[in-house]
Amino acid sequence: MEGLNVIVKTAIQQNLIKGIRLPKNGSVISHVMYADGVMFIGEWVASDMVNLARLLMCFYLSSGLKVNFSKGKVFGVGVSNQEISSFASITHCEAGALPVMYLGLPVGVNMGLWKDRDLVTDRTKKRLNGWKESSLSFGARLT
Repeated sequence: MEGLNVIVKTAIQQNLIKGIRLPKNGSVISHVMYADGVMFIGEWVASDMVNLARLLMCFYLSSGLKVNFSKGKVFGVGVSNQEISSFASITHCEAGALPVMYLGLPVGVNMGLWKDRDLVTDRTKKRLNGWKESSLSFGARLT
């Protein structure tokens, strides 16, 4: 997957696709990779979607690792369902709706609501507790 990382970074440098800049002139986030999955984040521009599809095809041709577009989903924030479907058809992906769970955490929820915030903090505490327990000695766990 490192090859895909290089291809995406090069595409951003050449302004073929645009990520999202964090506030206060922060870093640009364009993609998140985990195991054999990738989530792309960017501006809602048709040319970016076309270029992304082309980049993924280049990745396939150069690596031999086929991208399964039928497993992919396209999500939009602040755009109509019709626009989401239109963009999804560019890559032959499915149109998705927010919120969605990604890596066990909700994406697209209103973090201003306590119930949504509690879900994230509870899951994080649960994972940290498991991590702490596995890293402690038997005596420390017993204590």
